[in-house]
Amino acid sequence: MSNIALADICQTQPLEYMCRVDIRVDYILFYSNGLTIHTYPPTVSVTNINVSQGSITISLSAAEDTHIYISAVKSYDFVKVSIDDTLVESLEANKSYEWVWYNIPGRTYSLKMSRGKHVLTIDYVLLSSEGLEPSVEDLYPTTLFRQDIDAGEFLDYLASTIYLELISSILYLSIMLSATYGLTRLLGGTSRLRLIP
Repeated sequence: MSNIALADICQTQPLEYMCRVDIRVDYILFYSNGLTIHTYPPTVSVTNINVSQGSITISLSAAEDTHIYISAVKSYDFVKVSIDDTLVESLEANKSYEWVWYNIPGRTYSLKMSRGKHVLTIDYVLLSSEGLEPSVEDLYPTTLFRQDIDAGEFLDYLASTIYLELISSILYLSIMLSATYGLTRLLGGTSRLRLIP
């Protein structure tokens, strides 16, 4: 985006400091708090999405036979998944793979869908509202040292170690050399600094 002018992106208010930028990601039909419904080519067109507490209904049309993928973190428990009011018997049998998104585990299910118009209904229970998306505050020290370290304490320790071991010794040596050189010139010594007699 560095080569694109802000005025080209922000069509509604090109002279304002802030504007709304809509980003479209192909093949993602729905995303919310660690729950993603997506597809892989051929493209599926969505005609309607209805989201309520614990339920998602998507009306869609597929030009060819395709797969619909449901990816969710482990905080979701799926009660019922149906395509055109036909219940998917065992969602676990349709599990494609399990994954870890930074420090949050999840799984992806694959459902076959024939060409034509369909209605996908997903009823779920959210077991916990924590751990739906990764926290970027704790990722770096945790993955670096494989243990929980407060990032502030780590940076304080790193800065003080660098200062004590490197910067302060170089600074002390340069001050001593400058003072010695100035004192020799003041007392009438040579103008160049001789380290070895």
